[in-house]
Amino acid sequence: VPLYLNGLLGTRPTISTQSEQYQELYRKFGTRYPSRTSELGGYILTLYDTIQVFAEGLNNYFERYDDVTPQQFYCHESFVEGAEGDRYWKDGTRYMRALQSVQLNGMTGRLEFDSEGWPKNVIYDILNLQNGKFVDLGTWYLQGSRLEMPRKALYFQHSAVIPSAKPRSLQGSRFVCGILPSDPFIMEVKGECDKSNCYYGYMIDLIGKLAEDLNFTYEFVQPADGMWGAFNKTTGNWTGIVNQLINRKIDMGAVPLSVNSERGKVIDFSFPFMDASNTAVLRAEESTSNKFFFLLPFEDRVWYSVILMNFIVTFIFYFANKTSPYGRSASYVHALMSCSCRGCLRRRSMGGGEQEKEYKCLFKEGEAKNSRNGTNLYNSAWIVSTGMSRREM
Repeated sequence: VPLYLNGLLGTRPTISTQSEQYQELYRKFGTRYPSRTSELGGYILTLYDTIQVFAEGLNNYFERYDDVTPQQFYCHESFVEGAEGDRYWKDGTRYMRALQSVQLNGMTGRLEFDSEGWPKNVIYDILNLQNGKFVDLGTWYLQGSRLEMPRKALYFQHSAVIPSAKPRSLQGSRFVCGILPSDPFIMEVKGECDKSNCYYGYMIDLIGKLAEDLNFTYEFVQPADGMWGAFNKTTGNWTGIVNQLINRKIDMGAVPLSVNSERGKVIDFSFPFMDASNTAVLRAEESTSNKFFFLLPFEDRVWYSVILMNFIVTFIFYFANKTSPYGRSASYVHALMSCSCRGCLRRRSMGGGEQEKEYKCLFKEGEAKNSRNGTNLYNSAWIVSTGMSRREM
């Protein structure tokens, strides 16, 4: 970590590392992936809680209702409550009620939701980067927008004094800040309020702290289209907060706006205070090794067929060679009939009876002497097996 980053302040979801649930997950994860336990950070465990809430919501749904109507989703369209057709999921309202009734203990604490579906217990740790490591300074609570920070932060060069150097004075300046509600960063106050106190949350506390330190005033303005900021290829214009910044309708966007290359071409971003990303979750593969992995490309019945055909072809090859006029037996007869020595002439003149037995005995003797050069069952199996292997390769 570069030295100039020491002193930075940030947040992360609070994790109950002493809970039995966390210890059990840590033990199982460490058993399967002993070198990756450091990956069990705040945002990974928040995703773990999200999956638990989703599963518990399904359990609550099917306890109350018998089935669910399938619905095709389109990522580029929004669902409107009360609408008809493809843009309205008829069982969506039921499932939202089931989610709102979820109550369980997760990795980030107690998981409960209010009547509008927002989490009741949102807690963030306040972190300070010291000597290349994050140090826990305190905690921020959503309920009451309460901040408890018993430890002091160390800034650049390990100084506990808050840096006071300012590029220029903002005394008397008034800024218009673009804003959009997004829990837990920006939330609207229910009921009557004045313009300066209609919102609360992390971003509101941050803007308030900056205004206190730099001596400026501010007001919040929401974009008319209620959008964060996307480029419309049809009109060639940007929407939402980004459009307001480009047209100088606001001085800054006080929102948790995602940083990307397209937005970076038209607006400037401050230093990010949080990293977040979408993650696809899949079931982990077993880490056990399979010594017979080379058999996996084909099903068992295919291998059984190959082995059976190997035996069948071996016997066919052997008997064909044994009985064929062009096989091993014919080679002896051919040698005998083409020999011009006296012994061969006498053998060719043999008839039946005892002389025929002598002829057969001499034939078997020659067969035994040349057994190594012949084609027996062993050689037939070897020829067939190697031939099939070479064809497969």
